[in-house]
Amino acid sequence: MFKVSRKYLYILTGVLLAAHALGIRNIKSSRYSSLLLDISSDLRKKGEIERSIKLAKRAIHYNPQNAKAYYLAGSLYKGRDNRTQALKYFRLAASQDLLAYQAFNEIGLYYFNRAEYDAALRYFKQAQKSSIKRRKPCAESYFGLAAIYEIKGDFLRAYNLYFKGMKFSENNEMIIPKMESLVKKISDKKRLYALVDSLKR
Repeated sequence: MFKVSRKYLYILTGVLLAAHALGIRNIKSSRYSSLLLDISSDLRKKGEIERSIKLAKRAIHYNPQNAKAYYLAGSLYKGRDNRTQALKYFRLAASQDLLAYQAFNEIGLYYFNRAEYDAALRYFKQAQKSSIKRRKPCAESYFGLAAIYEIKGDFLRAYNLYFKGMKFSENNEMIIPKMESLVKKISDKKRLYALVDSLKR
C-alpha cells in the first residue's frame, strides 16, 4: 500500500485549501463584477456617464473576462465621441467573446466611417456570422455590408443584403429609399427580378 508522509499530507492539504479559497474568490469576483455592471448600466440611463464609465472599469477589474463590461465601456466612450477608447474596449469585448456580434459591428462602423471599407467588411461579416450563431440576427451588420457593396458597385448584392437585413429591423424607413435607388442602378433587371422572387419565398 502506498503511504504518504505527514509532511507531504500537510502540504497537499494546504494546496487544496488554497485552491478552494481561490475558486470561491473567483466566483465572488465574477458576481461582484456583474453587480457593478448592472449599476453602471443604470447610471448610464440616468445620464451619469462619468460614474458609469468608472464602474464599468471596476467590473472589468474584478472580472477581466466580462465581455459585456468591455462593450458597455466602449459604448460609453463612443457616446462621448472618444473613438480611440471606444475602439479599444470594443476590441477587448470581441477578444473575450467571439460571438459578441455587437462589438464586431461597432468595430466595423468605426472603419466604415474612416472609409477603410475592406477592414469594415471583415468586421461586419464577423458580426453577421456571430449574430447568426447566437440566433440573434443583427440587422446593422447586414446594412453595413450592403452599404459597402453599394460603394464598391455591387448593387445586386447590396440590394440582397438590405432586403435580408430588413427582416430583423424594426425601423426600415431609411432603408426603403436606398433599395429604390439601387433598383435604378441595377442594369441586369432579369437577375434583380429573379433575386426578388427568391427572397420572397
